[in-house]
Amino acid sequence: MFRIFAAAATLALGLAGCTFGIAPGRNSPSGDYKIAVNYQSAYGVAREQAEQCLTGKSAYRVVGNLDTVGRKGQVKVLAPFTDNNIALVNLSAIDDRNTDVHIEMWGEGIWNADAVTAMRDAIRFQIPACVSYMPSDSVPKAKRAR
Repeated sequence: MFRIFAAAATLALGLAGCTFGIAPGRNSPSGDYKIAVNYQSAYGVAREQAEQCLTGKSAYRVVGNLDTVGRKGQVKVLAPFTDNNIALVNLSAIDDRNTDVHIEMWGEGIWNADAVTAMRDAIRFQIPACVSYMPSDSVPKAKRAR
């Protein structure tokens, strides 16, 4: 019995060591946006997006906080065992119809720059989707034939 417990503890510590998450000094993809959506609506979609798209194989968990007095919200995806932030969305009302949004991802696996874009577009269009279907400025422009 002790060997099974020791093996499980070693595995848990090993997995926890592999999951760094968002940390100072790490190159985590992020973006800051002003989005024409009420902060409460933005919070609801961000939470739904995180639950649908950013929990891996359900090992990660989503936690959120909506502060109606401070007109702010936060959605986080936490790593198992360590509770390190893997994805982070901070929301702050500008006025009744506009929200400042900060999105940051771990930078590994599904928590990459594409996930930042997908989260931004989910909030902007109020439709959770794990990828963005909207054209991006980063797509190379076609050269004109001469």
